[in-house]
Amino acid sequence: MSLPRDLLLSDLLRHQVISETGARGLGVQAWIHPSSHRVLGWVSRPSPLHTRYVVWRLNQLCSFTQQEVLVYGNGVEIDSVILQKLPTVINSSLVNYCNQRLGIVADITINLMTGGIDNYLVARSNPNIPGSSRWGMKAHLIVNQHGNQVFTEIQSLKDLPLIRSSIRQDLITRSRHLRTRIRMMNNQAKQRVESILYSWESGELPRSPISSNSKIDEINIDNCRNHKRSSLDRQDYAANVGSINQTDDDFLLDEDPWI
Repeated sequence: MSLPRDLLLSDLLRHQVISETGARGLGVQAWIHPSSHRVLGWVSRPSPLHTRYVVWRLNQLCSFTQQEVLVYGNGVEIDSVILQKLPTVINSSLVNYCNQRLGIVADITINLMTGGIDNYLVARSNPNIPGSSRWGMKAHLIVNQHGNQVFTEIQSLKDLPLIRSSIRQDLITRSRHLRTRIRMMNNQAKQRVESILYSWESGELPRSPISSNSKIDEINIDNCRNHKRSSLDRQDYAANVGSINQTDDDFLLDEDPWI
């Protein structure tokens, strides 16, 4: 597999280094030149039991697979004392011009053609937490480096673009967008009501002569009249039936005319 143009340092360190002499272990640390913002190489450890490390130049990369990095040539073996002296910015604290700690430099994006660092990826807290957010910072925003501190001219992480958001950050962003939409809908509804009221006051919209409440009152009055009329009809009907029944009873009480 050919080499990609850009590569994360964390992806490079996770791959097994395979050289002409065999497996040379996983990556441990990057070898960086901070002032020029370039990656010179990286360090691998052949075995967890090994006390020595192997330094590889970046231009020794020849192929890249899903689990392995193929290199040509031999690396340079060093001990832990020299390893600690190799310059790097990973896991350094990011400090603004007010001497406030903003986060930690967790990762970098490497241009494999030139070795230049395209982006510094900054984490707010512990970068080892899975799913944590990453903010991208360009190299020109770094003004100085001293020890384990990287100084920048930005004021807060809000000044940087969000490269990868965590679940918490997604919830915050979605809730902020939802509140903004609700606020916009409320403002639009308020403007429509105010425009209608202004049109009524200026006479542009005619008022209805009969309001909805008056129509409802008329309907109720008609229902009451119909109810009274039906009750009177029922009373007349009952009176007529009573009179008919009374006449039939009188006829039955009379003597038989044929006797």
